[in-house]
Amino acid sequence: MKIAFFFLLFFFVYPVFAQKDFINGKVLDAKNAQPLVGVSVSFEKNKQKGTFTDENGLFRLEKPSPKATLIFSFIGYEKQKVEILADDNSFKTIQLVEKTSELNEVVVKGLTQEQADVRDIKLNVNPVTIITAKQIENRAGNLNEVLARQAGIQIRQSGGLGSEARISVRG
Repeated sequence: MKIAFFFLLFFFVYPVFAQKDFINGKVLDAKNAQPLVGVSVSFEKNKQKGTFTDENGLFRLEKPSPKATLIFSFIGYEKQKVEILADDNSFKTIQLVEKTSELNEVVVKGLTQEQADVRDIKLNVNPVTIITAKQIENRAGNLNEVLARQAGIQIRQSGGLGSEARISVRG
């Protein structure tokens, strides 16, 4: 009977002592007190044990043993560190402040449609040679002579001027 009582006591009382405490809190925007969704909440020394705030700005983390520092970070906001003690059971309300930064200069580079098309063709993985109208302007000759000047193209004519031509590209 004593053994059965001991086992019952062990299985019902031990889990009560083995339960872990949690840190609960909410992260808000300092400017308008709105909850922030997706804020990273992690321990300073153990970043693997972390979480993100939910759609209501709430978070829940397992408490550290003696004390720890929580880091709250979110894009566009200043990082904030909060010291947490193991015996502190209060609900944490964290307010993150927006990070403002100024740009000294903004450079906008525009291209015409023709320039953009030429750039896209040049960035193509296949070797491409672009012949513009300015390159062949005021030159006597036919298309075969213009093509023959390009790398990787061979023109073979079977007869004289105006005869049939055979064009080989890269061999």
